Amino acid sequence: MLPNARIPYGTWGSSYFPAWQTSALAEVNIGQFAGESMNRILGLRRVPKSELEYLIIGSTIPWHW
Repeated sequence: MLPNARIPYGTWGSSYFPAWQTSALAEVNIGQFAGESMNRILGLRRVPKSELEYLIIGSTIPWHW
């Protein structure tokens, strides 16, 4: 596949998840957070919501909203 790909020394097995799990974000409903964030970003950029034709949500973890 990628014979020249390298993993930087000391980074294998590292993940942001343990840090995230102990932060205030651990208590946030991720679906609601994503929606509110997108609403704010679209508002700041003055993009009307009517311009959105569809939304695709991808996740590697099945969330239960």
